Amino acid sequence: MFDSLIHCNSSLSDISKYNYLVSFLRGPPLALVSSTPLANQNYNIAYQALKNKYDKKRLIAKAHWQALENIKPISNENNHEALRNMIDIYTRLSKFFLPIQLCGIGKNISKGSHGVRCNIKPIGKSDPIYSLEFIILNEISDNLPINSLPVEQFSKFSQLPLADPNFHLSKPVDILLGADIYGFLITGNKLLSDPDQPVALETIFGWIITGRVKTSNNSVKTNYVCAKGKVAPLKKISIPRLELCAALLLTRLIDFVRTSLTNKLINVSTIIWSYSMVVLHWLRSEPYKWNTFVSNRVSQIQEKLPPSCWRHVVSKDNPADPGSRGLQPSELLDNALWWAGPPWLSQPESYWPQSLLLSPEIEEEQRKVILTCTSQPSLFDTLFEKFSSFSKIINIVTFCRRFLYNTRHSKSRKTSPLSKFEINETLECIIKCVQSQYYAREILLINNCKSLPKYLRKLTPFIDTNGILRVGGRLRNASLNFSQKHPALLPNNHKFTTLLIEYTHKLYLHPGPQTLHYILAQQYWIVSARKTIRSVLFKCPQCFRANPVMPQPPIMGDIPAVRLSQVKPFSEVGCDYGGPFSLLRYRARGAKSCKAYICLFVCMATKLCT
Repeated sequence: MFDSLIHCNSSLSDISKYNYLVSFLRGPPLALVSSTPLANQNYNIAYQALKNKYDKKRLIAKAHWQALENIKPISNENNHEALRNMIDIYTRLSKFFLPIQLCGIGKNISKGSHGVRCNIKPIGKSDPIYSLEFIILNEISDNLPINSLPVEQFSKFSQLPLADPNFHLSKPVDILLGADIYGFLITGNKLLSDPDQPVALETIFGWIITGRVKTSNNSVKTNYVCAKGKVAPLKKISIPRLELCAALLLTRLIDFVRTSLTNKLINVSTIIWSYSMVVLHWLRSEPYKWNTFVSNRVSQIQEKLPPSCWRHVVSKDNPADPGSRGLQPSELLDNALWWAGPPWLSQPESYWPQSLLLSPEIEEEQRKVILTCTSQPSLFDTLFEKFSSFSKIINIVTFCRRFLYNTRHSKSRKTSPLSKFEINETLECIIKCVQSQYYAREILLINNCKSLPKYLRKLTPFIDTNGILRVGGRLRNASLNFSQKHPALLPNNHKFTTLLIEYTHKLYLHPGPQTLHYILAQQYWIVSARKTIRSVLFKCPQCFRANPVMPQPPIMGDIPAVRLSQVKPFSEVGCDYGGPFSLLRYRARGAKSCKAYICLFVCMATKLCT
């Protein structure tokens, strides 16, 4: 057979033939060629060595005879039909090469080299017939069930024609059918029993028993059907949102399983577990309450599964935790939580932990209470809101201060026009009030000799004798007045600062931002002064209408033609005069000086000078 399928196959290379040859060898024949390297030119050498030693008719006949002797005898000696069926089945089945890799737990890879195509149909019926391809393996799985089951718990199904009458005995698995054909094998009939008891389903092969069953020692075995994982996205997402994505993935997987395996069953209860309380709270509420990300996924989940089927499981009983906690594949093999779930899952539902989700909270009765809030703005705040003229506000406050002075000093009343000294005192009083509103914390820190915030630390502020917060700096020894060396600190977002900039801008006949900044810096230090001044000047109607711009340089005249043409030197010249200069006629004692003048001749073509 090897000669006809492999050795004489011209489409295979020698290295491929060598691989097939090694895969079929066991024992001494394999040891014979193991010393020969796996190379293209060594195939004929290994093949010839095996042929010379083992291509003997007596050995081949002996091997066939031993294989026939190893066949187990048929229990019924007169059952010629069973022997004929066995011979017919093996003669009709033709193997084909199917090099395939099977990935198991811990990424253990095993190879399957052969496959077979056969037809399966119910016993005693001519249809339906399914033509399937099977992979031939040495072992499919462990014996199923793992432990033999007591037949007493299936007494209600004893009258049913079962597909496997000895299903309760632990036996090896001969054929494993995939989930893609399982749904077509079920006819739809179902026989229920007591709660927490197995269910009988009718298939084309007969009735089968499914559900939770108890072993001889009254224990229940649970297994999962399928599992699916997904790598978290590269974009950073909060843990509750990741858990919501996992819940959506689980919902889609359950919908796929129910559609594939139980599409003909009805009243199948589904219970879903999640350890995220946030996700469970989202699923128990209406989607419109949440943002777009959460709302879209909650609505997709609620379309396929009702919120009542979701329950909470603590983290220690979550079967997904061992895989996400970094366990090695060898450790997962012996992890019962990973394979069978929490221990209470195999017990009746009455023993399951109660869900921690509470019913929607009933808000306490809220009585209506009328609250009143009063504010007491200062005199200056009222003036800044009522008037938009800086000079008018200064005059009003100055007259108020004079009125107070006259009421307290009746013998020395002031009746003359407002003096510059009174106006300066009023201005200092307003500045002190503005600073007490915006820099109250900073003033308290300075008085307590504590560290200031970072944005004021570089200015080294201090409080002068009049209680005004001023900027320090390095001009203490300069020959300037006190306000120029230490300007008063003003906030940039106060109405007083805006009115001061507008007043100074009009007083100095609408200068530009740089000039106005220089004028104000003589007495005041405005925080972010350049930005504040530009924003105020942008609203000035006069400046907007005039639209002042920097003057453009005048356009220069054309270059003379003699400067651009090739002519002899000094054919065209330009004259320039300079002087007078004082010169000595001769170098001697008592020499007299005289005036001298310079006449410079410049060549128009070469720029030579004489």
